[in-house]
Amino acid sequence: MRLTRREEQVLSLIASGMKNAEIATCMGLSVRTVHARLANIYLKMGVTNRSAALMEFLKNRIAVELKLVEEKNVK
Repeated sequence: MRLTRREEQVLSLIASGMKNAEIATCMGLSVRTVHARLANIYLKMGVTNRSAALMEFLKNRIAVELKLVEEKNVK
């Protein structure tokens, strides 16, 4: 699964507690565009709601961070 930078930004804003209207304002988008981005995110992640998408996003982010720490410790 590969998300675009903007899709990752949407998920980061969801993680910070923002609702779709707040995300739209923050990113300079319409609420409809935020909904479309979320629909694409759900499809890419194979999930059906924002909670599941957020959980997958955070799990992936933690895995990446752990890999970076491991690589740093090996060097």
